[in-house]
Amino acid sequence: MIPLMFSKCHPVDFNPFDLQHIATRKRAKTLCLQLNAIPAHHKKARLALYQDLFGHVSTAIIEPGFFCDYGKNIFIGEQFFA
Repeated sequence: MIPLMFSKCHPVDFNPFDLQHIATRKRAKTLCLQLNAIPAHHKKARLALYQDLFGHVSTAIIEPGFFCDYGKNIFIGEQFFA
C-alpha cells in the first residue's frame, strides 16, 4: 500500500515541511551516504542498506553516487542496476 504522503490522489495532503517528512528525508540521506561509502563489490553490506532504505528490494546493483529523497517509496524488482 502506498502511504498517503506519496499518493497522487491527495497531493494537497503532502507537506514537505512536516516534521515527519523532514526526518524521513534526513534518514534517507544518511543511508545514502552510508551506501555510497561502501565499495560496490561489498554486496552483502550494501544489500542490508538497500533493505533499510527502500520499500522493497529483490536483487540490485546500485553503484556509488546514488541519492534519493525518501527511499521507502522505491520498490526494486529483480536484477535492477543503477
